[in-house]
Amino acid sequence: MLHILFQMLIAPLVSLLNRVLTASYELTGNYGLSILMMSAVINVLIYPFFALADTWQKEERLILDRMAPRRKDIREVFKGDEQYFYLKTLYRQNGYSPLLSIRSSFGMLIQIPFFIAAYRFLSGFEPLQGEGFLFLKDLSVPDGTFGMINLMPFVMTALNLASASVYSSGQSRSGKIQLFIMAGLFFVLLYTAPSGLLLYWSCNNFISLVKNLLSRWEGVPVSERLNRYSGHLLMKIKAPLWLPAAAVLYVCGSVGLYYLVKNPVTVALVYGAYFCTLILSVPALLYFLAEYKGNFLTRLISVGLLTTGAAALVQLWGNPFVQDPQDLIVNLFLIIVLCFLPSLLNKAQMFTAPGKTEGAVFLTSLAVLTVLAGLVVPTALAASSPYEMQIGLALIIQVLLWAFFSFALVPLFLYYALPATYRKAVVYLTAVVACGSVLNFLFFPGSYGVISESLQFEFGFVHDPKPAVLLNLAVLGGMGLFLLGVFLKTELFRFRQFLTLLLVSLLAMTGYNGLALSGSDRKEAPAGTDLLAVEPAIPLSRKAHNTIILFSDRALAGALPLALEAFPELEERYDGFTWYPDTLSFGVNTITSLPAMLGGYEYTPQGMAARPEESLKKKAFEGVMVLPRLFSDRNHRVYMANPLHKGFNLDTADLSVFDEMGIQRDDLSRVQASWLASHDIPSDFGKILMRDKSLFQFSLFRMAPRYVRRKIYDDGNWHSLNKDNPDYETYANLFNALSFYKEWAVLDWLPALMAPDEGGPTFSIIGNKASHEVLAVNADFEAVTSLIDYPEEDLALYGSKNSAAHIYTNVAVINKLADWLDWLKAEGLYDNTQILIVSDHGRAGEGVYDPYFSEDPGGDHAPEYVGFHPLMLFKPFGSRGLLGTSEAFMTNADTPELLLEAFGGADNPYTGKPLDSSAKEGPLLVGDGSNLIYNHGSAEYIHRKSYMVEKSMLDTANWRTVK
Repeated sequence: MLHILFQMLIAPLVSLLNRVLTASYELTGNYGLSILMMSAVINVLIYPFFALADTWQKEERLILDRMAPRRKDIREVFKGDEQYFYLKTLYRQNGYSPLLSIRSSFGMLIQIPFFIAAYRFLSGFEPLQGEGFLFLKDLSVPDGTFGMINLMPFVMTALNLASASVYSSGQSRSGKIQLFIMAGLFFVLLYTAPSGLLLYWSCNNFISLVKNLLSRWEGVPVSERLNRYSGHLLMKIKAPLWLPAAAVLYVCGSVGLYYLVKNPVTVALVYGAYFCTLILSVPALLYFLAEYKGNFLTRLISVGLLTTGAAALVQLWGNPFVQDPQDLIVNLFLIIVLCFLPSLLNKAQMFTAPGKTEGAVFLTSLAVLTVLAGLVVPTALAASSPYEMQIGLALIIQVLLWAFFSFALVPLFLYYALPATYRKAVVYLTAVVACGSVLNFLFFPGSYGVISESLQFEFGFVHDPKPAVLLNLAVLGGMGLFLLGVFLKTELFRFRQFLTLLLVSLLAMTGYNGLALSGSDRKEAPAGTDLLAVEPAIPLSRKAHNTIILFSDRALAGALPLALEAFPELEERYDGFTWYPDTLSFGVNTITSLPAMLGGYEYTPQGMAARPEESLKKKAFEGVMVLPRLFSDRNHRVYMANPLHKGFNLDTADLSVFDEMGIQRDDLSRVQASWLASHDIPSDFGKILMRDKSLFQFSLFRMAPRYVRRKIYDDGNWHSLNKDNPDYETYANLFNALSFYKEWAVLDWLPALMAPDEGGPTFSIIGNKASHEVLAVNADFEAVTSLIDYPEEDLALYGSKNSAAHIYTNVAVINKLADWLDWLKAEGLYDNTQILIVSDHGRAGEGVYDPYFSEDPGGDHAPEYVGFHPLMLFKPFGSRGLLGTSEAFMTNADTPELLLEAFGGADNPYTGKPLDSSAKEGPLLVGDGSNLIYNHGSAEYIHRKSYMVEKSMLDTANWRTVK
């Protein structure tokens, strides 16, 4: 029960504190200031609750004061049961219940969950270690200002007592004593607490003191005085006429930023646009204080306006030119909506008491939001990749509790705390949010690529196309207007039926996802921790021919000479291999290079464009299937480890073509889990991070408009600074390393995965991404979980830590594959096996070192060419001798011709054209484009930058930039 309450009440608050502190730190760069800002923000957010508590307290005091004379007489005249019954009658006549004393203490009670959340969060917030502020040397430990005596507990208690004294003015003596006892209890409990936590709570107490003082001065609450002043200031304003002028200035600044950023006039316009936002927010706030005096909705809108203005101030503090013009214009639009929405709702007579139907609509809308965020999105994510995600029932229940807290408990409390005249407007806004969230989830999912178990997109966040963002906003706006018409026409009974049907549909989707999960082959990691836990799967004939493609994703050609320098014995261990250093790839990512690598020149950018009548997705998948189909037709046993079709995001998940051709496939995930278990590496590390970052935030991401998703995603950090990992010291680098280890596991156990037999010929494609996942190999080319130290000489040679990490990883992979080659020799399987070790592309855009191009390591004169420089090593049947080097100009599209030469060549089974390299005789088109296939054209690749290359890729004079 306590665990459920914690997950429902405290865990969401911990997450809220984490996000607020992260945003504050991004602004200030100082954790002490960030903690103070976090305290201020939290107090602003919960101010409406305190305002409600003050209202309840005043109501109780008025009733008690009214009853005081009569109650005194009853106590003096009557005793025992008579006194009890007379007092009970008095209370009933005045509408008073002793329970009201609990309600009036709400302002104090609401601080308890926030305090528990702050204690939980700041006591274990690792980034505070070693961070000082003013006289506090380390915010993660007690301050120790006077040796064994801590100063911050005394500061906190003094502020607490002062605030309690002001707050309890006019209360009974017993009430005051309770507050003072609580202040003393906090002193004892928190004396040895981290100074960062005490700084937060001291700031809370100071804000509470100031608020109590302001509300007591002259006996008039500060909100009423502000209303009075703003009413005089803007008494004659009926509509904010300054909005059109502000909009013109804002748009001019945005357009100037976009087109004339180097023009000094534009600088003035851009800064003017931001100042306009600030100026706009202030009169808008005053306007609301004058027009809607003192009501609850005014406070909420005021917070929104001030937040918008603060965001503009933050942007001015930093670099205003980093914001997209689209964001500037949309932000202005949102301000205008905030300004005019209350007037529109007022004219629509939304500020009226709701009936039973409105209440039912409100409850159903909250249920829709809760089910969507807490059940539909998590189960859909789990069902999309059951084994990799490992989202169990316990985690889904946790997210459901968070959703219940956020979309049911808090809104219900606010709803019934509001005056009745504002509830109908809240019902309307809640219905808009609920229907809009479902629309965003179902019809505007976005295309962001594959997401990992730590909730990070494989290739980073892909920006939504601007037309799609604007369409999404337009649809949501139209829906809001349509629902406004529904409320005006009082067609709420039918609308409630629609919401009920929507809720049932969401529950059905949850059930469908649950069935998909229960029907999957998802299993826990194997219990065994030895090599015998892995069952051999990859067929290998002892008598017939074996053809193996070891596809090493993003393996660098330039790493091979560095590997030979580090491990000279590799020249003998790569017995019979030929290295082709002058090898070109047709793209810098898998989407644009893999089809050509496995299908030949008909699947290069030029080859794709020559078949405009066919879709790009069809041709890409066809390219991957050319060799498997050819060898299957030649009666080879075909096996695909880590199937390569997964990266193409096809419209259909129907992979029955593999079964029809008798192709075996396995993603080897159980092998990876077994390896991790046998090496005592926590395979759930990603899931630990996922809970913190969190799965509930991913639900919000899917429900939000496309315009704000990039901000929610936060480059995969989900606005979290804390790793929240108890084993962080032991596994300091495991977050970066886990994805590498899963691929390394396959290389390490590759001999054990082989299944030699006396059967017929085999063809296998073994996909591996170990060379793709860097930051887990140290300077000694060893896979480690600890943080990596990069020697100064390596940084000087390779140019950066990122470049050195790529080199370390690639050298380690090349050396590791030699162990597998040694096993093949020992088993007598080497001579009857031809092996191609090949990559789809190199690494571009980050200055990665390549001895063939990087004369100036880390420079920018030729790093783009490194992305088109893949590794290619080939050993034909029966080939022996030291590792050789060929000067021939090759591309990785020569793969089919190399492998089929021993069989007399072949034609493309899909087009009937010969699989040869004749296309290499002319210029070849290569390009740097998106790594997601749906960001390309319907029939051909779209490149941000294109080149024509011929004769040799190593000579930069042979490269010609084309549009």
